[in-house]
Amino acid sequence: PVTVTVSTNGGAEYTLEIGNKTPSSDNRYARLKDSPKVYTIGSYEAGKLVFERVALRSKEIFASSSEDITKVVTYKNGEKTLEAAKDESDNWQISFPVIAKADSDAISMILDCIDSINAVDFIDENSEPNQDFGLKNPKYAIEFESETEKAVLYLGNEDDYVFYARKSGSEEV
Repeated sequence: PVTVTVSTNGGAEYTLEIGNKTPSSDNRYARLKDSPKVYTIGSYEAGKLVFERVALRSKEIFASSSEDITKVVTYKNGEKTLEAAKDESDNWQISFPVIAKADSDAISMILDCIDSINAVDFIDENSEPNQDFGLKNPKYAIEFESETEKAVLYLGNEDDYVFYARKSGSEEV
């Protein structure tokens, strides 16, 4: 069973054991730990308590917001494709592949994309121990800086419009 332990302010502790679905799948079997009495509870309610361990994790990859980003560098197949940064007047300047003033709308679109990147799911480190997901030599990389964060997001293989990704400083996929 999946167990859920609840502690009250008064110090009482209750453990609910949630078992299999009933034959109709509308409900699940449940009981208080060490009690012989079995109940059925709604599958919808039970589903709120029976979840994978990563379900409560934040899916946010970058802590910085688009307004805080001061530099962006993009790579494809290990080759730099763009470098842009804010100057002293908070205007965006491109320094690679050419030196030029950046189009603020185009830069805003890139920054908004970086700001909205979130994990769809987390790969269980035990389920695919030898698979690299295209991250040993990632096809794309997005590097950015803000006052509080400097990070690179590596993008590997694509699967149904979703990329396997890894953030610098982490082995998590």
